Amino acid sequence: MKFFTQLKKSEVKGKTILLRVDLDIHSEDVSQSLRLERAIQSIRYTRNQKARVIILAHRGRPVFKNTISNFKFLISNKEKKELSLEPFVKILEKELKEKVVFVPDVLNGKDIISQSSYSIFLCENLRFYEGETSNDLAFAKKLAQLGDVYVNDAFANSHRAHASMSAITRFIPSYAGMELSREIGILDRILKKPKHPFVAILGGAKVSDKIGLLQWFVRFTDTILTGGGIANTFLDWCGYEVGKSIRDNLSSVQMFVKYPSIQIPRDTIIENNKIYDIGSKTIAFYAQEIRRARMIIWNGPVGLTDVKKFQKGSRALWRAIQSHARSHKDVLVLIGGGETVSFVRKESKKIPQNIFLSTGGGALLEYMSGKKLPALSALDKNKE
Repeated sequence: MKFFTQLKKSEVKGKTILLRVDLDIHSEDVSQSLRLERAIQSIRYTRNQKARVIILAHRGRPVFKNTISNFKFLISNKEKKELSLEPFVKILEKELKEKVVFVPDVLNGKDIISQSSYSIFLCENLRFYEGETSNDLAFAKKLAQLGDVYVNDAFANSHRAHASMSAITRFIPSYAGMELSREIGILDRILKKPKHPFVAILGGAKVSDKIGLLQWFVRFTDTILTGGGIANTFLDWCGYEVGKSIRDNLSSVQMFVKYPSIQIPRDTIIENNKIYDIGSKTIAFYAQEIRRARMIIWNGPVGLTDVKKFQKGSRALWRAIQSHARSHKDVLVLIGGGETVSFVRKESKKIPQNIFLSTGGGALLEYMSGKKLPALSALDKNKE
C-alpha cells in the first residue's frame, strides 16, 4: 500500500487530487461529527501541498425507484434534499476559509472543474448513482478521469466494495490518505502487538453483529466487560431475569459462555421491566479493571446513552478511562462505534493523546475480526 503523506510536495503541487472522505453524517450530528473533523483535516493537508481537491463522498442509503440514464437513479425530491451533500459547502468554506464549488452531477463535472479558477470542489452524493454501490468499472473510470491522483481517506467505508472505494484504483495512481493511514496504524499496533493487561469493553444491542470481534477478544484480551444488549443476552443465558430488555438470540452467546474472561454486570438499573444501564457495583468493578489495563478497546455504550438518567455507567467508565490514560502515558486506548465516539466527544472536549477515536463502525469490526477490507485490498493491488 502506498501512502499519500510519503509523497514529496513537489510530486503533488499543481495536481488534482480525488479525495474520498466520509460525510455520511445525519444533519443533527454535524456539529459533533468526528468524520467531518477528520475530512476537514484531510482536505486542509491536501491544500497545504498546493494541490486542487475534488471531494468524493456519500451520505445515507437512498431508496431508488429506477435508473434513468448514465448510472443515475430516479429518487424522490425529499430524499435528494435530505441526502444531498450541498449543505456541506458552507460548512467546509467556513472551516477551510476557501471557496468550495459544488458539482451537482459528477458525470458532467469535468467542465465545471476545468473551467473554474477555484481549488476545492465537492461532488454530489455518489450514492445517487447506480454505478457507485455496484462497483461498476465504467462509473469508476468516469470518476478517475476527473483527477490525477486518488486518495482514500474514508476508513469507515473501506469495508464496502464500491466504485469510489475499490474499482477506481484500477484507473489512477492511488494512495492511502493521512487519516486512513492513522486508523490502520493504530489498529495494527493493537492487533499485532497487544499490551497486557488488555481490557475490552463491549456494549451495544446485538452479539450477532460483533461475533467476529468477540472471537478476537476472547483470544487476545485478558478481560471483556460487557454492557447493553450484549450483557443482557449473557445474563439471560445465565438464568437471570431480564424481562423485556433488549437482547439477542441465546444461540449467539453459546460459543462464548465457557470463557472466564467475559464479565457480566453484577447489578443493573431497571425500569419498566427493562435493563437500561449497569449498576453501582458493576461500575466499581469495571473501573477497577480499567485502572489496571495497559491497553483498552471500547466499542458500544454500556447503557442507553440517549437518555440522561441512563448515562451514568458509560460516563463513569469514560471518566475512569480518561483518568487512567492521563496518569499512564504508555496506556493505549481505542474507542470505536458511532454511539460511543459521539458520547465521548459530548462528554469531553479535550481528550488525551493516547486515546484514539476511530471513525469506523462496520469497517472497524471487520478489520479487527481479521477480514480483508475491499478498499484496502484495492490499494494494495494498485500500481502506478
